[in-house]
Amino acid sequence: MVATPKPADDSEFVPPSFPAAHLLWHIAKKGFQAGAIGGVAVSGAVALATRNTDPGAFLRGVGYGALAGAAASTTLGVAKFSQIDKDGFHDRVYRLHYNTSQQRTDAFAWAGGLLGLAAAGLLLPEGGPGWAAAMVGGGGLGAALGVAAHVATRPADQVYPNKALHELVRDD
Repeated sequence: MVATPKPADDSEFVPPSFPAAHLLWHIAKKGFQAGAIGGVAVSGAVALATRNTDPGAFLRGVGYGALAGAAASTTLGVAKFSQIDKDGFHDRVYRLHYNTSQQRTDAFAWAGGLLGLAAAGLLLPEGGPGWAAAMVGGGGLGAALGVAAHVATRPADQVYPNKALHELVRDD
């Protein structure tokens, strides 16, 4: 089972040498996870509508969704980077370091993704049509299930994903 990361204290934080790359990696992971969730929904709906029971076709759809999500989020992240200064990158990386819910989501997604990739590698015939995309889809399906497992089992202190939302409410 994936353990919840322990809360970090300030003595543990070591700023990365390249905070922009660290942030871009985070953005790509979130895009992969979101694309995989979308791919599961769309591929599942298509499989039900067409009554296609081929797991390879389903996993290819999930794989394309995961890759599209990662590509789109990375592209949008790079476009946004032109508006962020060095201190902004450091601030975002610092906040990510202390976001235990985000760390737990990533841990569950990684564990699920690795299990999904291994299952796809064992169950799909090697070299079949779209084999590589189906392998990515296996990892994406596992990541999506990992995110769902995090949401279903998250501790009470992680129910609200963004504790800074109260800052958006105007007092005037």
